[in-house]
This record gives sequence, C-alpha cells and structure tokens, in this order.
Amino acid sequence: MVIIKVLKRKDASSVIVAVVLALVAISLVSAPAADLSNKIVNSGQGDVFANWEDIYLQPAVLALLQVAFLEVVGWIYLLVASTIAPRLAKR
Repeated sequence: MVIIKVLKRKDASSVIVAVVLALVAISLVSAPAADLSNKIVNSGQGDVFANWEDIYLQPAVLALLQVAFLEVVGWIYLLVASTIAPRLAKR
C-alpha cells in the first residue's frame, strides 16, 4: 500500500499521514465510547437544564473510555502485526 510506504519514510509527509490516520482512528473510537459513556452516566435524557453529570462526569467518563478503547485497538494492532510480520519476512 502507498500509505505504508509513506509512513516508512522519515519526512514530513509521513507525519501528516500518521496524523490523518490518528484522526480517523479516534473518530472510530469516539462514537462507541460516547454511546457507552451516555449509558453509564444516564445522560441524554432530553432535559433542558443540564445537571452536574452532563457537565462534569460524562466528559470524564468519555475520556477514560476513549483511552481504554484506544489501548485495546493498539493491542489488537500489535497482535496482528506480530503474527503477520514473520510471514512477510519469509518472503
């Protein structure tokens, strides 16, 4: 893939591609984390006036869940990369 070739280079283009990939990954992680944090906090009831859970607790829970989901995605990536790398080295 062209993306992999660009990421292997040591110039500014690889940094730009890495940032774009990180933005794509965080958008994939943030949607399920937002749904789960709303369920945990019981937020999104449709009240006109926000209570302290909506203001303070929900963003904190969302941040923790995003970090946890990103950690899981990282471990999955490392697991897949470690199983594929020896096969590619044999070629």
